[in-house]
Amino acid sequence: MESFLKFILITIFVFWLIGILGRVLFRAWVRRKQREYEQFMGGAQQRQQRQGGHTRNNEGEVSIHRTAAPERTIDRSVGDYVDFEEVEEEADNEAAGCDAAEETTRDVTDTK
Repeated sequence: MESFLKFILITIFVFWLIGILGRVLFRAWVRRKQREYEQFMGGAQQRQQRQGGHTRNNEGEVSIHRTAAPERTIDRSVGDYVDFEEVEEEADNEAAGCDAAEETTRDVTDTK
């Protein structure tokens, strides 16, 4: 019994230690990735400024940058126009105020 309790206590201690160590290592990994991302984005921002990228607008100032319209890849002569017609059966049943299921139950009860 004593060895079982010793095993349980050691297991709990190991998991506790792994949890603390995991948190510390995870935080260090996140900080490192954050620094890498900041360096990458800082370099991108500097490249954009060197290439004459967007200038910063003052508050309330509006600027519109238009892009060229994409070219149509499908020719207008391709395809057919499909005309459709509404089915009037459904409109007649709705106008009469009865359901198709009600009609069939009336027909079945009338035949008995």
